Amino acid sequence: RTGTPGCEQAGQVRSVRADREGNMGLGTAQDGLVRIRRSTFEHWTLGGARRNVTSMVVDPARGVWVALNCGGVLLVRDGRVVPHAVSEALRGECVWSLALDRRGQLWAGTWGGGLWRIDPDDPSGTVRRYGLSTGLRSNVVLALLPRRSGGMWVGTNTAGVALISGETVRSWGTAEGLPSDDVRSFAEDSLGRLWIGTQGGPAVLEESTVRVLGDGVERMTTPVRVVFLDPSGAVWFGTYGGGLLRWKNGQPARITTEQGLYDNIVSQFIVGPEGYAWMGCNRGIWKVALQELNAAADGRVEQVTSIPYGAEDGLVTLETNGGFQPSGLRLPSGELWFPTPAGIARTDPVSLRANKTRPP
Repeated sequence: RTGTPGCEQAGQVRSVRADREGNMGLGTAQDGLVRIRRSTFEHWTLGGARRNVTSMVVDPARGVWVALNCGGVLLVRDGRVVPHAVSEALRGECVWSLALDRRGQLWAGTWGGGLWRIDPDDPSGTVRRYGLSTGLRSNVVLALLPRRSGGMWVGTNTAGVALISGETVRSWGTAEGLPSDDVRSFAEDSLGRLWIGTQGGPAVLEESTVRVLGDGVERMTTPVRVVFLDPSGAVWFGTYGGGLLRWKNGQPARITTEQGLYDNIVSQFIVGPEGYAWMGCNRGIWKVALQELNAAADGRVEQVTSIPYGAEDGLVTLETNGGFQPSGLRLPSGELWFPTPAGIARTDPVSLRANKTRPP
């Protein structure tokens, strides 16, 4: 049997041995073999029984800003909630997206309350709000991304993508070619192209022109939850029900549970320092080597190996929250944070030991 029993539960221990993954095996006189394993994930409730976490962003000067669904924003440092005036300013707001711009100002996208811009050094005196009355076509903001050349990309649920630059707001929606006005994620590459994930499928915005992605015959229409730019030049789209889509050199590819993916819902796609792509869904978190995903998308292998994690690995809830941006976080230390309906699930991939020895 496996678990984390105390010595009083293991009976009389006759032998002890560690395996290649750092687990301890206890041979007992009456209770058979007991395995003691370290939890892969640590769960932070953030001081509340049901902290429904949405977006998170690193603030190098302060810690990590954590958004809550209709609970405002918390500042987390060293695993603890730190009181801050920004939390008071956004108290009760349904915050779904966060971003930190190059000046250190915090942007918070809300469901129904528009977009906030706050200077954490002076929260009461530097609040700026964007919404229907200031040129933003929607008061529901689900995705934020600082633009490489300045400004802020904004994703909304009914008005597509907006770019806020100074006092100017420019928008792109279905009238401009987007497959849907409900935008949940995006990523900007080094050429300034914005790869967009919408509820109607993926698209790209290049030099103010929108192009819907497809194979030349049929466009890809699966709802997209997360976008990731692969250093190899590929663009990955995690979808809601359609597995993973990859776009590379103008060609699409798809990986689903038929090819070994753990689930066809992909709410997070975070590449850890060890080279694995970590993904979340409604029934747990799993990882696949990024190199293996590319090999499958290229047709060089038929199957990928998913390594899933569940309750026995420290997850208090199996569901991860998604459908907004950013929906997961990699810290400079290499730690990975996943938002859940009951707090944050945290892991350190570098500290994990894997048994790579093939069985005889």
